[in-house]
Amino acid sequence: MKHLLLLACLLSSVTAIYAQQSERYAPWFVERFKVSASFFAPSNNTDVKLSNTEFLGSEVNLEDDLGFRDHINTFKADVQWRASSRSRFDFSYYRLHRSAIHQLEKTIQFGENTYNVNGTTDGYFNSDIFRLSYGYAIFQGAKYEAGLMAGVHVLKMDMGLELTSAGANLDVKDTYDVTAPLPNVGIWGGYAFSPRWAVNGDLSYMSLSIDDINGSIVTGGVNVSYRIGAGFSASAGYMGLNVNFDGERDGMLGDVDWAFHGPVVSVSYGFGGKRWKTLK
Repeated sequence: MKHLLLLACLLSSVTAIYAQQSERYAPWFVERFKVSASFFAPSNNTDVKLSNTEFLGSEVNLEDDLGFRDHINTFKADVQWRASSRSRFDFSYYRLHRSAIHQLEKTIQFGENTYNVNGTTDGYFNSDIFRLSYGYAIFQGAKYEAGLMAGVHVLKMDMGLELTSAGANLDVKDTYDVTAPLPNVGIWGGYAFSPRWAVNGDLSYMSLSIDDINGSIVTGGVNVSYRIGAGFSASAGYMGLNVNFDGERDGMLGDVDWAFHGPVVSVSYGFGGKRWKTLK
């Protein structure tokens, strides 16, 4: 008799737990799978210095000293998977490639060469940024969620400068490339104002040294979303990133202090069966 009572209590507990899980609610923007495509229009402020063992490089602002445009238009792609209503995995990619031809207004030391005033330079600064993160919602209800996240930004940078007009036939050119993995931790959250409107945001930071790379990164953003229907939603917001790092590569030491931020507009599609409910 005692065994039957214990079994009955156990079955009752399991049924209650299952019922609670089946009745778990999450905000409408919590999808099992979500893919997003975005238009991103950031403004940039970029300070670089390239030195070698013999010469200390000049501090150069790409926008002011080398004629780079501060505003550019680019794209951003995101994929999100919810292993549960609370656990999320995110992967993002975006690229910022710029180049400029400019007549120097001052003499600069860049890498192994000196670029004299009035010389014409052809420069480029290309960056591909990959982000992988995991987040867990510590708090979650039918209209809100908030939690912690940890991940890594991988910055693949390639920059170079070439003198194209100097009044002499000189081969003056310097290049530098580096791939910098920068881990970061942060907070994130969202709130659904209605079954169609919601706001989401995140903020993360980290400063550390890995091998021959020293760096810090601050990133964040906020957006307002509207559920169109049939899995589709659209959002508009603002995001940015500030990164500072120095790293040695092939005898060259690069020092980059780069900040970009601007508006972003996205279209998302969510799909896949959910083990949680959302408000209609």
